[in-house]
Amino acid sequence: MPDNKNYLSGGEVSKTLPRLLYSIYMMNNYLFFRYSLRLFYFFCFLLLALAGCSSADDPIPNPDPGEEEQLSLSRALADLSGGEYKVWLCAHRGNTWKGASDGIPENSLPAISYAIESGTDIVEIDVRCTSDGKLVVMHDNTVDRTTSGTGSLSSMTLEDIRKFSLRDNDGVLTTYKVPTLEEVLLAGKGKVFFNLDIANKNVPVSSLADLLKKLNMTDQVLLYVSTDRNLAYDLIVRESSLLIHPMVQSSDDILFFSRPEYNVQVMQLSYTNAASGTFALQVADVGAVVFSNITGNNDRSMLSGSYSGLVNMINKRVRIIQTDYTEIAAEYLTGKGLRSNR
Repeated sequence: MPDNKNYLSGGEVSKTLPRLLYSIYMMNNYLFFRYSLRLFYFFCFLLLALAGCSSADDPIPNPDPGEEEQLSLSRALADLSGGEYKVWLCAHRGNTWKGASDGIPENSLPAISYAIESGTDIVEIDVRCTSDGKLVVMHDNTVDRTTSGTGSLSSMTLEDIRKFSLRDNDGVLTTYKVPTLEEVLLAGKGKVFFNLDIANKNVPVSSLADLLKKLNMTDQVLLYVSTDRNLAYDLIVRESSLLIHPMVQSSDDILFFSRPEYNVQVMQLSYTNAASGTFALQVADVGAVVFSNITGNNDRSMLSGSYSGLVNMINKRVRIIQTDYTEIAAEYLTGKGLRSNR
């Protein structure tokens, strides 16, 4: 006798089972969604709570030194040229009054540190090349005056030169060695600008340009070429962003180096040409910064309280003055309200 209970037929089961499974599937998705949403709200609340624990007065951490904004010499020179009259100082061969007093050799690594400490704006150094193609820092073409050795620098390898000790400005031997250009640039990178004297020194243009690009310092360095137009041309052809620093001795020089392709923002005048005549005004008229030099007698006279050489530069609105005694010049200029805060 048939059972009267409500059983599903085979056909009905085949239709109902998929619906049941789908319903279970949808319920699981709904529960999973609610659980995930609650976790999301929980973590948002946790993050807000942690943020609230930090006081608004907490110090902001210093940025990574590698992320600091690079010094821009081109921008700084534009500001110097276009603003009210202020003066930058350039430490000649890295020399300072304190450095000389402490027996620090010219063109040496400690000289760079002393120059930076003195507050100078630019450090001037001299670049030469060894026989094995290494760029080093030395003024003379021989090592006789500044080291314990003798002979032509260009005939020696870097290893040869490293055997010698540097002499201070009084000729006394020190424990310091001749530095490479890369060592010097790295010692001052991000702290000071450089003026590299490469005039008449047979410095390979490609090696110099490649080093500046490698160190990312093309916009932190002036390249002094004196009146050598060919050297200026070779540098710009090799790397158009290099900052050329010529000596100008005539109106024609000023006109030539004011051509935009030479990327000249600074023109140097001899002390005589800067202190007399109209050259300083002509340089300023083409938008360049006037650079001149008081090294020698005018420099030494400051040690006895006579500032006539410095005053002559001020009167002609020379904006970068090179000296062996940056601290003494800076003190005088500061007293007159003429130091630039770079």
